[in-house]
Amino acid sequence: MKDIVERITGGLTTKDRAKILRWISSLPEDEFIAILQDSFNKYHSLKTAYSHVPRRYLQYCGLILAGREQGWDTINGKGYRVAGADQFDDWSHIREMRIANLSRDRSSPTKRKVLSHWGEVVELKNGNIGFRRIAKYLRKYKKINVSASYLHLMWNDIEK
Repeated sequence: MKDIVERITGGLTTKDRAKILRWISSLPEDEFIAILQDSFNKYHSLKTAYSHVPRRYLQYCGLILAGREQGWDTINGKGYRVAGADQFDDWSHIREMRIANLSRDRSSPTKRKVLSHWGEVVELKNGNIGFRRIAKYLRKYKKINVSASYLHLMWNDIEK
């Protein structure tokens, strides 16, 4: 039966079908009801084409197909449904913003946090305390989760 369900749903694997069901259950109630109603219509059209398949499998496939038609594939980039011009504009805008973020040379949040306490790091290091103990100090008292190797890299970049 697994092969038949995959064939009816357009080659979706078990994991993909589980993702659709999770997505459907996360929708607002009105959209969920619309998909459920559409699944009944899909079931009836599947029933005539696949009369040898048990009813419960056809109902399940109807729900999966209704979810795909409602927009799951567009959200997950499967290309099943054609996106509108607004969606393409949104996607191109998102791509442009990602490229702009890559071109900016911003330091990581962890690096900024450590740099705000760099004076303490220098003082502790000059007091013959190792980077592991300094990292532990920053984790415990400053709530900065940083590794000793990262501190060592920063030390080599800044102090040497």
